Amino acid sequence: MKLGGAPVHTESDTVVTVGQRQEKNGPSARMSAMLAVQRSVLYVYGGVLEKDEKQFYLGDMYSLDLHKLNEWKTLIEQQPLPDWL
Repeated sequence: MKLGGAPVHTESDTVVTVGQRQEKNGPSARMSAMLAVQRSVLYVYGGVLEKDEKQFYLGDMYSLDLHKLNEWKTLIEQQPLPDWL
């Protein structure tokens, strides 16, 4: 059973231009992530990444200052993903 659909990207996605290419900062598309807010900072931890019939559990963590909304900070890096992703 497939749980998720295609990720939806909006204009509010943080995009950084490097030379002629763009890089997206912050968490990648995921489902079932844990969220918390403390002192106007949003924390996003983990979640599930789905590819075809396979699921991979994420262990990364990000934060976003809700007053500024200008930069995602990586608190815990994601381990390298398997080749099938």
